[in-house]
Amino acid sequence: MNDSEVSFEKTAKQLRARIVELESQVEDLRRYRIDDRFFENSNDFLCIADLDGTFKRINPTFTLKLGYSESEILARPIIDSVHPDDRESTIMALRKLSEGESVPHFENRYRSKDGSYRWLSWMAPALQPGSKAIFAVARDITDQKATLEALKRSQDRLDLVLLTTQEAIWDYDVVADSVWLSERYQRLFGTAPATSGVWDWWVDQIYPDDRARVSESLRKALTGGQEYGCVWQAEYRFRSLEDGYLNMESTGYITRDENGKATRIVGTKRDLTERKTLERRLLDIADEEQKRIAHDLHDGLGQELTGLAMMAEALSIELREKSLPESKTAKKIAHLLDGSLRSVRGMAQGLRPVEIDSHGLESNGLAAALERLALQTAQMHRVQCKFDATDSIPNRGSEVATQLYRIVQEAVTNAAKHGKPNVIEIKLGKKNEEMELFVSDDGVGMVENSNSTGGIGMRSMHYRCSLIGARLSIESKPDGGTVVACRLPL
Repeated sequence: MNDSEVSFEKTAKQLRARIVELESQVEDLRRYRIDDRFFENSNDFLCIADLDGTFKRINPTFTLKLGYSESEILARPIIDSVHPDDRESTIMALRKLSEGESVPHFENRYRSKDGSYRWLSWMAPALQPGSKAIFAVARDITDQKATLEALKRSQDRLDLVLLTTQEAIWDYDVVADSVWLSERYQRLFGTAPATSGVWDWWVDQIYPDDRARVSESLRKALTGGQEYGCVWQAEYRFRSLEDGYLNMESTGYITRDENGKATRIVGTKRDLTERKTLERRLLDIADEEQKRIAHDLHDGLGQELTGLAMMAEALSIELREKSLPESKTAKKIAHLLDGSLRSVRGMAQGLRPVEIDSHGLESNGLAAALERLALQTAQMHRVQCKFDATDSIPNRGSEVATQLYRIVQEAVTNAAKHGKPNVIEIKLGKKNEEMELFVSDDGVGMVENSNSTGGIGMRSMHYRCSLIGARLSIESKPDGGTVVACRLPL
């Protein structure tokens, strides 16, 4: 075979190979054109590409989403419009397809004409035998990526808050009776049951004396509907893993469905132990200072007034014996000094109402102290103040008696100063294994911005109740006036 024949045979062989390739592409296109309507109208990116990395056919979504004309997209190698950080993974995906593998999921960023990049999620089946045409579909996931990124930033921010906060955070699913607990919560109090039984677990962790009050308040908040609002708050003692029971404050926000039924409550638990210790120390300091002042009044000013009263009485007698008219004035001075002495002694007793004898029992008792308080209130505020003890109350020690006295003293003072009452009643009794103390008046009710509606006095009463495990309630009466109730388990 001469050279011309060899050249002709070579050319013919190349032409036959090209014809076979073109026929294969035509067959691919023919098969695909069966679904032309789907191809043209799909909101996803549909395309046919070659193994050399160029698009052979694209649907209108490419031009609509990317801003290029069809000719611009077909004329440019695919890799040129891919984000630089995604080019290596894109080349690897094309290589897998050329080796006969499918690419069920692949993501990259494709540059739009305005310079921005759109995230595309690709799927391409393996090539048909003998075919070099890549059929691929992509979905625009740019918005999803932005949402996921925002969620990630939000989660990262939440994680940082959880790492830095000193509060234990919880998220209770009311319907499923399941809970999520922050890492700090689990370090302090342990892990809740994985499935059901969360409510019972939580109730069991509460200090026994607080258990009924706190669980009932949360139950009412969750089952009571919209009238109970969206925020629940309570102070109570809760069992920790290492330090016994801690004084905690829980605050939760309740989510309700369209019918007002609670479905979820998310909240925090804050350790009040240090604050409670400081508050207790302040109360102890205040009590000690009151005792010191009471001692000074009784043994200092009281003794001086006693001496002056005796001198005035002696002077009155001496002047009367001399038939001098000034004896009446001296007698009046002696009488006024006696009144001042009684007032000083009353103030001293009010500052230190319940004394302890050598056996650790109250010498005067709570009832006696409250009766004196009623008499002093009537004298100092010119109102009718009555005390009634309906039952014999077991001795709970001077600490409890003193705190109860201070609570009543604060309530009586608030009523006398702010309520403008005619009558104040103090009642001490027993009901259902609880000691009950009531201070009621017939005045104007709770006065805005007064101690009776959330000032220092009310906080002091609540705190003193928490020290001895008592419950405090303050309510306005329908017919006018206020009722302060303190209940202590016996």
